[in-house]
Amino acid sequence: MAKKRRDRQSAGGAVVAPSVHEEPLREKLEEESLTKDTPRAPVGSARMSLLILLSIFTCSASVMYLVYSYFPELNDDEMEKIKIPKDMDDAKALGVVLSKYKDTYYTQVLMAYFTTPVVYRYLSERAQKWSQQVDKHRKHLINYIIFLRITPFLPNWFINITSPVINVPLGVFFLGTFLGVAPPSFVAINAGTTLYKLTTAGEAVSWNSLGVLAVLAVLSILPVCFQKKLQEKLE
Repeated sequence: MAKKRRDRQSAGGAVVAPSVHEEPLREKLEEESLTKDTPRAPVGSARMSLLILLSIFTCSASVMYLVYSYFPELNDDEMEKIKIPKDMDDAKALGVVLSKYKDTYYTQVLMAYFTTPVVYRYLSERAQKWSQQVDKHRKHLINYIIFLRITPFLPNWFINITSPVINVPLGVFFLGTFLGVAPPSFVAINAGTTLYKLTTAGEAVSWNSLGVLAVLAVLSILPVCFQKKLQEKLE
């Protein structure tokens, strides 16, 4: 009877209600179509990323092994001191060994210093980009040099090598270096004079000296910020 009734309703043009078993099937088909349409992340990219990460780690480990294998010959007592210092005594012992290494291999270190023109040749394209950036901020160049000298963002040797390549004027470089290196040098000298009297590493550099360096760094870059804001208001 129920089957005949459904046949009559369909013949009369009435809408046939879906059965209980048809609704889950339709939802399942819709989910499958959605999963097919959504793009999936390629498996190859994840494998490539993992391969690059492993290769970087392998290269770094190989370089460290080469440095360790070609390390100069030291006796057993000195080799025990070549480690990451955990306290002030370890730091002092490491400094003594490195100072001896500098005196013994002075010629090699000096030759490495004079081979820096090779860097100029292989960094010519990048140096041109840096030179363009310097030309844009040439008015405030001395402020940037003082800021970079005070703050530990870039090492001083990097600033010394790249400054003549990117056409930094000698007068600006000298004045910025003189004003920027003086505060950190004062802190370093103050720490060095009391180095052998220390019992803990925290006594070498106090929070006051770090605060002075931070204030001087902010003061060196403030004129640039204020002048830019003033130009924006005038324009």
